[in-house]
Amino acid sequence: MRELRLWDTRESLDATFDDVSALVEQCRFRDCQHETEPGCAVKAAVNQGQISISRLAHYRKLRNEQTQLDHRRLKLAKLQEKQSTKQGPRRQ
Repeated sequence: MRELRLWDTRESLDATFDDVSALVEQCRFRDCQHETEPGCAVKAAVNQGQISISRLAHYRKLRNEQTQLDHRRLKLAKLQEKQSTKQGPRRQ
């Protein structure tokens, strides 16, 4: 087994990292990547020692995996929709 996915939704990620998720809501920008943006509550918490840099690194890694999974699902859904429209209506 190469990898084990313990969650498949953003809600699961947020629940696992509830401390980070609460800080995300306080960031100045809604699309904050928690890297170098001004007003980032997550980076401020790391700098103040409220959360560890390794915890943030794990959060980022899993968030990126979740984003990739979301993109794959969207691509698959579009492909399935395209295939179903090519086939036309099914006969009963």
